[in-house]
Amino acid sequence: MGSSANWSTTSSSPPDPRRLRWWPWALLVAVLLAGVRAAGLWGGKAWAPLLPLGFVGMTLLPWWWLDAGQRAEMGWQRAQGRWVYLKAAALGLGLSLAVFLVFLAAFGLGPDHAYVTVAEAFRRQVPAGLGAPVLVAMFTLPARLFSPVGEEVFFRGLLPWTLSARFGQRWATALECAMFGTVHLLHHGLIFHAATGELTLRPLSGALWVFCMMGVAWMFSRVRQRSGSLFPAMLCHAAFNLGMAACLFLEVWPRLPK
Repeated sequence: MGSSANWSTTSSSPPDPRRLRWWPWALLVAVLLAGVRAAGLWGGKAWAPLLPLGFVGMTLLPWWWLDAGQRAEMGWQRAQGRWVYLKAAALGLGLSLAVFLVFLAAFGLGPDHAYVTVAEAFRRQVPAGLGAPVLVAMFTLPARLFSPVGEEVFFRGLLPWTLSARFGQRWATALECAMFGTVHLLHHGLIFHAATGELTLRPLSGALWVFCMMGVAWMFSRVRQRSGSLFPAMLCHAAFNLGMAACLFLEVWPRLPK
């Protein structure tokens, strides 16, 4: 897919000293963004706009912290060739189908299937009586834009770029994949009951979801590292979300309780 940018601290040039100071702040920002995500997902319709706003914040962070050269090193630059984008899109679609089938084999289309949880959460956020085309558009447009751009800029760009100065590229990738997987417990695995304010955990399906999301994050990271660009990773992520939407509306949605 092309040459990858080298973030490793073992290269001949020492890392930018600012990166050595920034990595604790990057971790703190990751925790704060997780809190924003939780509020957007669990706070009801009034708090729902916080979810896309959190993704917008992820996208804008490098323009606050980094200069143009650092953003290019992070991956904000074009990838060479068209095949890298086609392969990334195909990979994303395949990953979304694979996750759907893994959960289907393990739990069926019951409440422990992650895509069922996503569908139920989405249904609680939208007005009743909307037609299928409107529902599909409401789900897929943000899923193809806000999440792929924001999460890839942060989790495959800014976060590993700062962490690699302290831990090296391999551990930086492992950390960002672990954080990406863990934060997705907010989408499935950790269940917030608004009426009582209690949290419950689905340990088996939640653990499988984290494991799957860590694997998906690792594949996104490979796309970014091999292409030297965040843009194929964004497309891979958008294709994953589009594939999830297809599974959700073709297989899950018709089976939800009325």
